[in-house]
Amino acid sequence: MSHINSFMKTIGFQGIKNQRQMDQLLNWIVANYDRDAVIPVPSADTTYVQVWKEFGNGFGISIVGELEDDEINVEYSYPYVRGCEIDEKMDLQIEKLSSREAYAGVSENVNVGVSLIFFLQNADEFLRTHHAKDYYFVGERVHLAGLASKGVVLLELNKDEEQREQEKEKNKDRNQLIEAARAGDMKAIETLTLEDMDTYTKVTRRSKREDILTIVDTYFMPYGIESDQYSILGIIYKVEESENQLTKEKIYLLSVECNNIHIRIAINRDQLMGEPVCGRRLKANIWLQGTAEFIRWKES
Repeated sequence: MSHINSFMKTIGFQGIKNQRQMDQLLNWIVANYDRDAVIPVPSADTTYVQVWKEFGNGFGISIVGELEDDEINVEYSYPYVRGCEIDEKMDLQIEKLSSREAYAGVSENVNVGVSLIFFLQNADEFLRTHHAKDYYFVGERVHLAGLASKGVVLLELNKDEEQREQEKEKNKDRNQLIEAARAGDMKAIETLTLEDMDTYTKVTRRSKREDILTIVDTYFMPYGIESDQYSILGIIYKVEESENQLTKEKIYLLSVECNNIHIRIAINRDQLMGEPVCGRRLKANIWLQGTAEFIRWKES
């Protein structure tokens, strides 16, 4: 059976302490799932199956495995939360994880400054299109989600509308410079280098008398050894409260903007310090997930 995912507590399963309890929950889900996807994989002489069970408003557990004699041979399971309603436009590639029948989305995102990697929630759609007779390609639209193991709510920075607009313009100009630098534009590389040196000098000077979190508005950084986990600081723009229908634990669903990226983040109320309010900031470590689009090729 599947091992205990460390983010199970995020969606209200703090009471699961051992493998026996986890196996009992998975067996119950197999018997009571909400929806499923069954995809024959002739090349591997097997049938892929994925089932989902929702326990609250847009969050739940998915089980992945092989179908054998009408029974699911579980390979792994994972908690999930439905992605943000605002999609992101990305130049995306899908890569298989070596350890199991799971996939990751990979994108070079200029807003983040590093390769953005997320766990693909709709692996069933990818497999279905991968083994279909028709030709499909990966679209550019991605809905991002995150599971936070714990988090802290910070007060908002006192910025007026004019300052926010100026920052948006600066970010737009910087993104254009990054794109040009990737294309080999030496002038753009030089400009970015000088800007980074100037920023470093200003931050160093201010950090001697101010807290770093009053200087840095948002950030998005890789965290730990897993490629799809990040440490983020983002601005909350939507707050939803939900409840795990099975355990009755309270779950926050926070829509966050971080480095101009929109993510819907689930976090257990017991693991969140502070009161989430629109405009305030969320500091958390998250497991990044996402749903990609797969488009059927049509000849003109």
